[in-house]
Amino acid sequence: MSKEQDPLQPEAIGAKEPSLFTPEPYVERQEERLITEKVDASQKGGMTKPVVEFYSGVPGIGKTWLLEEIKTQYALREDSNLPKPPITAFVDLETVNQGPLVLQKLVRQMNSQLPESEEIPDLSGLDKDKAAQLVVDRLSALSEKHLPILLFDNLTSISKEFGYWFEEKIVCPLAITDRVLFVFSGDSWREWGKFGVRQRLEPVELSVFDREQTYRQLERLYGKVSDQERKAVFRFTEGLPFANREVMELLRENAGQVDKRFGESVYEDIIKRKLLAEIPEDLKPILMVAATLRKFNPTSLRRFSVAFLESEYKEKPEGFYPDAIRDMQETKLVWWSSADGGYILHPVVRKILDRNLQVREPDEFGRRHSEAARLYQEWLGKYPRNGIGFLFELMFHQAQALNVQGRPQDELVGVFANNLKVLKEHPETRWNLPEMAEELTKGLDRDRELLIETFDPVVAKDFRKIAAQFVKEIKQFFYTRFLDE
Repeated sequence: MSKEQDPLQPEAIGAKEPSLFTPEPYVERQEERLITEKVDASQKGGMTKPVVEFYSGVPGIGKTWLLEEIKTQYALREDSNLPKPPITAFVDLETVNQGPLVLQKLVRQMNSQLPESEEIPDLSGLDKDKAAQLVVDRLSALSEKHLPILLFDNLTSISKEFGYWFEEKIVCPLAITDRVLFVFSGDSWREWGKFGVRQRLEPVELSVFDREQTYRQLERLYGKVSDQERKAVFRFTEGLPFANREVMELLRENAGQVDKRFGESVYEDIIKRKLLAEIPEDLKPILMVAATLRKFNPTSLRRFSVAFLESEYKEKPEGFYPDAIRDMQETKLVWWSSADGGYILHPVVRKILDRNLQVREPDEFGRRHSEAARLYQEWLGKYPRNGIGFLFELMFHQAQALNVQGRPQDELVGVFANNLKVLKEHPETRWNLPEMAEELTKGLDRDRELLIETFDPVVAKDFRKIAAQFVKEIKQFFYTRFLDE
């Protein structure tokens, strides 16, 4: 029977056709190097960590397209000159989520690439456990001369019951051979139960496109794109692949104008329809308020909810805001960050929401950032030992408020210098100054959003000079004291 006459069509097994993937506009991602490295390693005798899990809680980041590209790139070809030519299969576990159907889809795709002499036998009449064992045995045998690459999209959508069966009957027995490459995608890591899988797992957080990748995507989709259009798209998508196309369409529909109408369109078509579509309705207002803050806790979340949402939030009981944060964590868009010292909303989502508010409601945007600046100025006075971190946030929010008002950032230089002086002379910080100086230096090195995305270059340079002088004075003070003693 020819491959074209294969009776096992998607309709017969209850599956949808794959997503509308086309290779022409696809933009290469840095995470693909990992797959290339594993394919190369397989040709030289074996792989380490043959279970790769790409994850991200941000909708539209391109997990499906990445897997589709891997499938297309490594599908078995007659002209392959590799010692163990790859052979691929792709299953969307959100639409094909029963054991027999998954197995049939794997077999159908594998057989479509193999000569009849190597095809996996028909699974009809077998119960799912026996069918799974047959597939595992045949794929194990095939892995002697091929590299099977099994791709599964939407891993975190499956039930626990199916997940346990899938791991025990398919993933683990093939993974422990180190000759079959599994590539999964999902909203978060799966909690694998089998030690044989866990020790071979390599979880990778999928990144959004950088500026150059975004520009490349736009050019492949639209041909000639102006510099103004490229910059506008990247600012309002932060490189989120699905949003790049959508924002470009809306921008052109609006004659290239970034105005309130454009902001409203982006909000309705992208933020509500896709980005926040799975967020419970009662969480959306709080999450959108949190998008002003680069980090937050129950105290700051309550202050902002009371200030900018309906009056009912003022009457919420004490435990409401910790519970709200817990619920937001379940969305995979919010998590605790030890490095930041607070809960953070996924930076990509935060920036998209905040920048959209700046266009839709610039006055509200300014009020929220001004309130955040007041909050951090208060905390800087109350908790001076934590003052460096608060000072960075104060500068960020004051800069945003100035930007929306069209005022220059020069005045921030004096505010920064004065606050550092207050911290240096505060009686509570006397013995913490060396650690604070180190935190200041490290913070300026790593806070790209503040120094590069928010500050004017001249202002950023002035901040570095002031910080360097602060560090120098601290070193001199403690060195002199050491000599005196």
